[in-house]
Formats: sequence, structure tokens, C-alpha cells
Amino acid sequence: MDWQTIFTAVVASLLSSSLITAGIIYLVKKGIDRAIDLRYEKLLEEMKLQTQENARRKAALYDQQSKVLQELVAQVHRLRRLARDLSLLYGSQKPNEKKSREWKEAYQELESRFSAFREFISNNRTLLTDEYLAAQHDIGGLVSNVKAYHQLFDRQMDKTKADEFLGAIQEALVRLDDEYLRLLNQAQIRLGILEDKRQD
Repeated sequence: MDWQTIFTAVVASLLSSSLITAGIIYLVKKGIDRAIDLRYEKLLEEMKLQTQENARRKAALYDQQSKVLQELVAQVHRLRRLARDLSLLYGSQKPNEKKSREWKEAYQELESRFSAFREFISNNRTLLTDEYLAAQHDIGGLVSNVKAYHQLFDRQMDKTKADEFLGAIQEALVRLDDEYLRLLNQAQIRLGILEDKRQD
């Protein structure tokens, strides 16, 4: 055998080995790439499903909060109207029997609605922020003031004390009006109806 034949055989052998090795490497690389692609496709699908589930949960939570905020603001509005009606029943005059009966009925309704409001707040605590929870205490104070006002009238207090106490009730009503408007504003901001101007 001559050197050229040996050299050609060695080169052919090396080339065929290289081609076989390159083919094997190519097939292995393709297999690894496909495995990686499948893994990323699976991860991508899982992330897509997780994102959709998070969006669904947020939408459901938003719907729940919307309903709770609407009901809360409506209840505060009703309580505010009832308290205002009660304060108008007396003015600063000594009550007669008819007014006293009207007042008792109106006050019982206020107490009943406030009790329902308190229960509503308790049942929806997880969906409400502190600003809404604090309203319960403020309104509770007003309900107590209205009751005390009536009890003082029943004790035949003098006109100066009656005027003084009526003034306190009127101030409480102004605070309740302010509280109602603040809660309404906060609810509308939270629901995206109004922009929060404090962010500037």
C-alpha cells in the first residue's frame, strides 16, 4: 500500500467519523432543543393559565367590592336621612305626645338600620379598608347622641340646654354629611369612576 492510499483512507475515515459525530451531535442537539422547547411551552402555558386565573380572581374581587361599596354608601345615605329627619322632628321645641310617638318610631327605624349597617360591616370586613370601617364608629356616636337628645327632652330640660344639645346634634349631622361624601368619593375612586387627585 502506498502512502497516498493510506492517507486517503485515513482522511475518508476521519471525514466519515466526523460526519457521523456531527450527525449524532446534531440529532442530540435537536433532541435537547425540542425538550427545552417542550419544557418552555409547558411553563409558558402554566404561566398563561396562572395569569388568566389571577385576572379572573381580581375581576371577581372587584365585582364583590363594587357591590359591597355600593351597598355601604347606600346604607350610610339612608342613615344620614333618618338622622336628619329625627333632628327636624323636634327643632328646639318641647315635644308633644304626637311628636314623641313619631320620634320613637323614627328612632327605632334608625336603630334598626344602624344595627343592620353594623352587621353589614362585620360581614364584609375583609373587602373594606379602614376608612370604611371607621364610619361605623362615627355613625354609632351620632345614633347615641340622637337617643340622648330625646331622653333629655323627655326630662323636661330647659330651653338653653335643649338648644345646646340640638346644636351638638346638628354638628354631628354635618360630620355625618361630610363622612357620607368622603365615603362616596372614596368608593368612586376605588371603582375607577373618579380619579384620585391626591396622587399628584
